[in-house]
Amino acid sequence: MHPRLNSDLLLTAAITHDLGRTREFTFGSEIGLTEEGRLLGHVAIGHRLLSERSGSLDATRTLPLLHCVLCHHGPATAPSGKFGLPEALALYRLNALDASVKGALEHGLAD
Repeated sequence: MHPRLNSDLLLTAAITHDLGRTREFTFGSEIGLTEEGRLLGHVAIGHRLLSERSGSLDATRTLPLLHCVLCHHGPATAPSGKFGLPEALALYRLNALDASVKGALEHGLAD
């Protein structure tokens, strides 16, 4: 039997996986990298922001979310080198699809 996706976890991960980008970039007349963004990147920043703000939640909720955030660029970024949850795999594939469609729209749709 295949594990069933936790849709609440997947939706929360989809909403928060790029949260670190809010601190990765400077916003003004030009967009640039903050020192924090240059040194840590949005994945580590997002992990920290979620960890700092999830104090009242128990580990059964926070650990899966943090795993999804850490893995949204692929299994190589996972601590074990592979996805530990089906939601992490789903988020990775959805994120890759989003990037692919965005690229196609920005550079012209392929025939």
